[in-house]
Amino acid sequence: MRLSSLIRVVSSSVIVIIYNIGLQCHISKANPKTVIGDRNRLRQILLNLVGNAIKFTNQGSVVISYSHHLLSQNLYEFRFVIADTGIGIDGENIHKLFNPFTQADSSINRLFGGTGLGLAICKRLVELMNGTIWVESGGQVGGNPPRDWEIEQSRYSSQGSVFYFTITLPQLDIAKPFTTNGYISAGDISTQLGIHADQFPIKILIVEDNILNQKIASLMLKRLGYEADIVASGQECIEALTSQSDQSSYDLVFMDIQMPIMNGLDATIAIRRNLTIVQPWIVALTADAMPEDQVTCMQVGMNDYMSKPVDLNAIARSLIEFVNRKV
Repeated sequence: MRLSSLIRVVSSSVIVIIYNIGLQCHISKANPKTVIGDRNRLRQILLNLVGNAIKFTNQGSVVISYSHHLLSQNLYEFRFVIADTGIGIDGENIHKLFNPFTQADSSINRLFGGTGLGLAICKRLVELMNGTIWVESGGQVGGNPPRDWEIEQSRYSSQGSVFYFTITLPQLDIAKPFTTNGYISAGDISTQLGIHADQFPIKILIVEDNILNQKIASLMLKRLGYEADIVASGQECIEALTSQSDQSSYDLVFMDIQMPIMNGLDATIAIRRNLTIVQPWIVALTADAMPEDQVTCMQVGMNDYMSKPVDLNAIARSLIEFVNRKV
């Protein structure tokens, strides 16, 4: 893993209401201004953990917070906490939760979708950043908490789960030169990435059951000038496509693979077999990043493949690929 990005730490508190869930983000004061780390991998960990917390919480709250302390000169340990008031985790299964393809209850896969691979990926990414990850639910603990950690009974509700992870990052030494690609401003992003709605009008449908992932994909497309429609399952995708006329049909579909009711693979097979549907360009969105997963997506009729967590460059690349193939 290359630690090639600057992570700028700010002080703020954000509260967002998502249906019946209050999503709160509390960021610590008195931070080191800038640390050196892999912000994309940190983002992937947070998206997986926050996405799971929202998925398994019908009502109540999801709270994200972090703290830090100095380990040695210019080296900090950051501790992140994601607490929810959701269904919690069975104590008999919590100890194997970070193993690949493990879920607390097999019925969860049928109800919510997913394979349980996301937490194993989080564990691997955390360990690559010299950290550890663990979870507490109902007084039971899984994973690898540090020796100085104790369950804080009074801090969070006894309902739901609390996921923790640590990473270790060095502070940027401003006396030494450090080169980076930097940040692209919103005003320049479409020009620098080479794609914009004014130049290439595309009607887009996002098929994703995770509310947080829906919002992220939608906001990234908006930065490129595109307004996308959103549905939450493969079945809803088929209904949306069949309701469109030839003139108003969707050009491109970003299709999540793991969804309840009908997953992305089955939905794509149904779309390709339905001769009444104006056939869209379908891009797979999946946390499964193995080569065989990409082959499976292509075999069922998908046109492109994108690993989660998606970023702006990946979305722009996918749009450019679609435009180049269609022109």
